[in-house]
Amino acid sequence: MTLRPGLPDCPALLFLIPDGVRMRIAIIGSGAMGSSFGGLLSESGHQVLLVDRWGEHVDAIARDGLRLSGVKGEKVIRIDARTDVPAGF
Repeated sequence: MTLRPGLPDCPALLFLIPDGVRMRIAIIGSGAMGSSFGGLLSESGHQVLLVDRWGEHVDAIARDGLRLSGVKGEKVIRIDARTDVPAGF
């Protein structure tokens, strides 16, 4: 079931972002939840930056992409991941 074109099938995200709006979003903490939300937001067209202090995790995301798996299968999403927020983001 697609709830709205251009957004992932996630009802919780519907109230966050109006139709047609593209945002720059930095998610501080790229654990299970931060990565999941970041991946879904990136996949729907937003500029997302994942920030975490765990360098190896950040390096793996930057190098290999973010791997998400769920009831719809597995996918790899290319997303920016760093250990700090760059100036001007």
